Amino acid sequence: MRDTNDPLQRLRDRLHLLADATCAFAESDEEHPRLIESLTRRVADAMGDLCGVWLASDDGAWVSCVGLHDGASDALAALQPLVQAPVRARDFPLVGCVLERREAVLAPEFDAADDELPAGARALLATLGARSVLVVPLRARRRAVGAMVLVRHRPDRDPYDEDDWDFAQTLADHIALAVTSGALVASLQAELAERTRAENALARSEELLRHSHKMEAVGRLAGGVAHGFNNVLSVVLSYADIILAELAPDDAMRPDVVEIRRAGQQASDLTRQLLAFSRKQVLRLRPLGLNDVIAGIESMVRTVLGNDVELTLALAADLWPVRADAGQIEQVIMNLAANAHDAMPLGGRFTIETRNVEVVDDPSAPAVDLTPGPHALVTVSDTGHGMDRETIDRIFEPFFTTKAKGRSVGFGLSTVFGIVRQCGGHIRVFSEPGMGTTFRLYFPRTDAEATVRRRTLSAPVEPAASAITVLLVEDDAQVRAVVRDILARAGHRVLEASSPADALAIAGHEGARVHLLLTDVVMPDLSGPQLATRIAALHPAMRVLFMSGYTHDTVSEHGLTNTSADFLEKPITPAGLTRKLREMFG
Repeated sequence: MRDTNDPLQRLRDRLHLLADATCAFAESDEEHPRLIESLTRRVADAMGDLCGVWLASDDGAWVSCVGLHDGASDALAALQPLVQAPVRARDFPLVGCVLERREAVLAPEFDAADDELPAGARALLATLGARSVLVVPLRARRRAVGAMVLVRHRPDRDPYDEDDWDFAQTLADHIALAVTSGALVASLQAELAERTRAENALARSEELLRHSHKMEAVGRLAGGVAHGFNNVLSVVLSYADIILAELAPDDAMRPDVVEIRRAGQQASDLTRQLLAFSRKQVLRLRPLGLNDVIAGIESMVRTVLGNDVELTLALAADLWPVRADAGQIEQVIMNLAANAHDAMPLGGRFTIETRNVEVVDDPSAPAVDLTPGPHALVTVSDTGHGMDRETIDRIFEPFFTTKAKGRSVGFGLSTVFGIVRQCGGHIRVFSEPGMGTTFRLYFPRTDAEATVRRRTLSAPVEPAASAITVLLVEDDAQVRAVVRDILARAGHRVLEASSPADALAIAGHEGARVHLLLTDVVMPDLSGPQLATRIAALHPAMRVLFMSGYTHDTVSEHGLTNTSADFLEKPITPAGLTRKLREMFG
């Protein structure tokens, strides 16, 4: 740009410079510091010997040079201490006073003795050989975000005047607008990124919640189906056993009845797995050490895995106790081991690790129903073929399986899911195709002292107990009939009641002595536990045996919260009922 004394030409040049600066900040993809550096060069050529731009920190205490140009190298050398790194505004009074006052400083004819400028500023300007000085603030949002410094030291140029002031201030305000807009854009981008992250986390939470609700709905359906099946299977299995007991070993009908019973037992196993998945089977939750349970079945796990799979146990010595059913925890480990064996047909490694963890409430990594607090963590991992995302989303659904038809009905992992959740725990799965699979089982810590798990062989069947009087209360006619027949065949006296009201009437009858109340849990008017309380007032020595095909939550809602109470889970069979009576009265 030409340096001319023609006012019109000078105005045109400055308008061009202003227009170029405006377009550069509006359209360029370059970072603002680079644009400011380029602009200072053009302003120095057009208006003065030296031009520099310093930006202030948010609190105004520090300033940083973002652009500096001058044709004389000795002048730049004098400014190096103020350019290389941020400096305190009070150590650069030429800029500091403008930032503080938010007003420009114009010294058309600089005089080192002029007391209108701070002493430190006069000393610096004298070093630069200044003849004329103009410093304007970068104004934005009612404060100065920086300053533009113009120093003219060539003797062949005119001093700065008010026109120069107006033009410099306009440029400075453009720079301020660009700087603050850039900060605003950066802030908006950061806010957008944070919002996107939050929305992604919310979407993941909603996905987990939907999956949880789906599993809960399927669980309720499974529990209802299992209850209905249990009553039917009680009749099928019991009459099959009764018929088998009457048939001679060589009777032609015996194989047919055996097949009927086998099919009924398979159906019973399925209903038990349905109840496990729905987290509704009746568990004996007691304080226990997971390490004891895992160590107790180590040999069984090795047998399931086979010789070509390496088993590694890494059990924490100080593992916190939890409340769980030891037998069900064993089933969880065995089911996971069986799945791992199928996932490693060519061999591999199966690892069980335990440790204490403190679950922290982290919204960025949501896990539905994983309550913050101390947990005992069981990590079960294999080096098998792994699973894709679609498979992981369905592995806990009953009847879902990736195995060949006939090899599985798809209840292994659904049972694992139900048992862990019913113990108050949570299960998470991590897997990728070809990368193996890891299950993390979280169990809340309990303050109660753990009991030692001891596996014992089942006691041999003993002769029937002495004859007793049993008050049988069952609202399902078929189930009541078959239980009555079982008790009668065992030599016991049976008093039948189809409702709690009938049971109370029988129990209150003068002379009626009841040794055992055998009652369903869920009935109209009165629940089994409520009925037992009423009748116990009439027969203090009476024992109580509860039975139900309903789910754990349901029987708990009806008052059976004492896990030490005698309980018989449906389907009822002759062997199961007589064995239970032998335990209670033998």
